[in-house]
Amino acid sequence: MGGPCFGDRAGPQSDRSVVTVNPLGGRRQGGVALTNQEILVTAVNSRKPVTGYYDGRRREFSPHSVGYKGTVLHTHGWQSAGQSKSGLPPGGMWRCLDASKFVGLAIADGEFRQGPPGTEPQTCIDRFIATIYRY
Repeated sequence: MGGPCFGDRAGPQSDRSVVTVNPLGGRRQGGVALTNQEILVTAVNSRKPVTGYYDGRRREFSPHSVGYKGTVLHTHGWQSAGQSKSGLPPGGMWRCLDASKFVGLAIADGEFRQGPPGTEPQTCIDRFIATIYRY
């Protein structure tokens, strides 16, 4: 997979490997606010979980892929904890989520999770920016 990928940015940027949350609510790294895309790509490349609010519900999510379906940025991964409109079974489940709907997204400490092998089909990404898989 190589080094970190940041979409339209040229080359890896090592100063973006750690994301901190500003107590005033903004995501910042070195004084620069990070986009949801940058946070998700960093999480995929470093195999770190993220936390944030999606449709007003807190989620703990391990993103396995980030990319576009048409013009919409999506992330596909394992939601291991938190809430969901449709419910969450014990242990978690695979989700395809519109990345723009996350609020307060941040990289979290903790284990990067996934479901049982062979159960991760996704149809929400046509053009990958970052993925842990080899397609």
